[in-house]
Amino acid sequence: MKILNCLLILSFCFIFTCYSVAKEEKLTVDVIYFHATSRCQACLTNEDFIKNTLNQSFKNELKIEKLHLSMYNFQLEENEKLAEFYKIETQTLIISKKIDGKVTQWKALDKIWEYNGDFDKFSKYVSEEINKYLSD
Repeated sequence: MKILNCLLILSFCFIFTCYSVAKEEKLTVDVIYFHATSRCQACLTNEDFIKNTLNQSFKNELKIEKLHLSMYNFQLEENEKLAEFYKIETQTLIISKKIDGKVTQWKALDKIWEYNGDFDKFSKYVSEEINKYLSD
């Protein structure tokens, strides 16, 4: 009888442990650049700076799909709901934290326009903001 009780307890512990591991939340961060149909040189520079920053500073996170980069024309009807969700009215860089695929927090990185001519400052600013979301 004691052996049966021990086996039941061990089985329960094993099942509980497996369930706990399976329920681990998956954190991802989306980096989303919303642009207009017509793009000026500053907009194109921001786009290049974003891509270069991610490729230089977050190569591993991109590879393991913990970090995603997307670019959308916010003026197209097909992107209207996404633009409304993030309250997009002009060209904007958004970082969006997701837990199990659901947005839990997001932020517009407005200072990218201040750093448009300086890749080092731009990259440092964007990297620091992304790291805050990745480390939470």
